[in-house]
Amino acid sequence: MRGEQCAGKALELAPDLAKSYISRGFVNMMRGRTHEASEAFESAAAIDSHSFDAHYFNAFNWSRADHPVRAARLYEKAMKRRTKDYQAAYEYARMLRIADKAQAGVKELEHALEMIRIRLEYRPDDYRALNIGALALMDMRDQEIAVEWMEQSLDQSPVDAVLEYNAAFLYSQAGDISRCLEHLRKCTILGEPDW
Repeated sequence: MRGEQCAGKALELAPDLAKSYISRGFVNMMRGRTHEASEAFESAAAIDSHSFDAHYFNAFNWSRADHPVRAARLYEKAMKRRTKDYQAAYEYARMLRIADKAQAGVKELEHALEMIRIRLEYRPDDYRALNIGALALMDMRDQEIAVEWMEQSLDQSPVDAVLEYNAAFLYSQAGDISRCLEHLRKCTILGEPDW
């Protein structure tokens, strides 16, 4: 509830700022109001066409609503605004693969993994890059290294429901059900904030 109030206040005080609409969009997205969220993100993009966040969060919004084609287009727009963002690159590849169910996105996945490796060269402690990288490696069928990266990520990271969820997903793919359930339990305990 507090998030909704803050987003409303931001729009009231600064209706000409893209960030005000991004805040409104984010709250709507977290409350499951896909179309309202998209409208707010599109308003932000209309105000600031160079906004990475407007496109990235709108892509995330549509991926949560199971619209991978629409999400992929928006992730691609986000990537053009921040060319070294490995998360947008990974999500773009993932959406292409979900939409096509075949070999689509392999080249894009390799590109995302290359960007993650570059990031880790100068920031080896970037637990988020390790976490996303682990998922990308699992997608590339490199399970052993994927599990290594996930363990490093969790060792270095603060307590975070998203990272725990990603770990649960990875261990389910690896066939390690007990570890999958362990991380799902942690994710459930952490829960979602009150938007």
